[in-house]
Amino acid sequence: MPRQFTNGYALLIGVDQNSVEEWALPDVSKDIRALTQVLTHPGRCAYPADNLKLLTGREATRQGILDGLAWLHARLQADTSGNATVIVYYTGHGWRDESLEPPQFYLIPYDISQEQVRSRALRATDFADAVEELKPQRLLAVLDCCHAAGMGLKDLRLGLPVGYARSAIFPPQLVAGEKALLGPGAKGLETLALGKGRAVLSSSTGDQPSYLRRDGTMSIFTYHLIQALTGHAQPQEGATEVLVSDLMSHVWRHVPHSAQADWGADQTPDYQVSGNFPVALLLGGKGLARGQPAPDPLEDVAAEKPSPPVQIDTGGGAYIGGSVTVGGNFVGRDQIHISDSTGVAVGPGAQASVTQGLGGDELARLFAAIYQQIEARPEAPDVDKEELADTVQKIQAEVARGEQANPNKVERWLGNLAKMAPDILDVTLACLTNPAVGIAAVIRKIAEKAKAEAGSAT
Repeated sequence: MPRQFTNGYALLIGVDQNSVEEWALPDVSKDIRALTQVLTHPGRCAYPADNLKLLTGREATRQGILDGLAWLHARLQADTSGNATVIVYYTGHGWRDESLEPPQFYLIPYDISQEQVRSRALRATDFADAVEELKPQRLLAVLDCCHAAGMGLKDLRLGLPVGYARSAIFPPQLVAGEKALLGPGAKGLETLALGKGRAVLSSSTGDQPSYLRRDGTMSIFTYHLIQALTGHAQPQEGATEVLVSDLMSHVWRHVPHSAQADWGADQTPDYQVSGNFPVALLLGGKGLARGQPAPDPLEDVAAEKPSPPVQIDTGGGAYIGGSVTVGGNFVGRDQIHISDSTGVAVGPGAQASVTQGLGGDELARLFAAIYQQIEARPEAPDVDKEELADTVQKIQAEVARGEQANPNKVERWLGNLAKMAPDILDVTLACLTNPAVGIAAVIRKIAEKAKAEAGSAT
């Protein structure tokens, strides 16, 4: 039976709609949808669906957010394991009232009013107090709160009320004797970082905006958060869970690079953490084998449907040995389809059609030489080894899907390699076009085309 992160709970708040129409953030729904799928997917984080609550649209009111935290509190009270982990994720507007001294920070819910911002918004301190009342053993608060106007941001080109500024919201320091692991922040959420097993992650620092990916799929910040939750944070070999330290460091390292690459802009996440703890299962608790690539964060992670049972009609004959899905010897009069095997069919008119593919370990061995070549490359100012490895990992993960692989994705990633590092492209194409390797025909065709184009270019 598949493992579950049984004592994991999550409240996901996405203020995508707004009673003040021009303050709506429709792209927020993409982040929420993607994170929900990853957290509840049995082959990813494996949170029980009943342990996750989603607040979006007209439900993401000030009271709705507080009621959501009350729901979370009730679930934790019913959990007697003493081993609960909680994720509270907020994405939407974060504002700072600069007319007050010191400035006051707010989360902006659906039912905000242009004339009554202070009374209708949710003060960061009130939000922090409600979260702290949960008192879970482990807490991760994730805040994607600063959305500014312009080139692909999650906001519209519209002004704020007089006296207010967009602002990231995160704790300035850990208090009560706890030691902060990273730098300064803004006031309002200090209590979230109290105690053991506490982590607070903000999408940006100060007045930096939170950017969408250039392809519009979701925010840069949430994309790298999901990357970390799907194994891209380079967890320790043999790990079956995602640690908060892996997640924090991955997001902190990758978001600035992506913001620069997509928009030539600065976006640096900030975090503070006390203790280290698991926040999810790693690929359903299976973890990653040596050399195995982490899955593409953007692939469809809707719940997998079980394969239909295999039926064999032998026409009255007998079949002998093995499993039809992994091969074996079969005796009968009719056609038998055998996957990943040499296959033997014996009998009058019997035929065996064989589909061969690459197992995960075999594919990892083939691609290991490519990663070694990347590692051996001299440092170059315009080419990041980590980006090269990430691109090759995407190709490897797609190739592993066999006949279901998406050739358009592979072609795009090969094109990226051609621009960044032709030498790495060459060894990748050599792997994909090797006739002794069981690469799907559609992928081999794309690789042969890329190889011909690379040859003509030289």
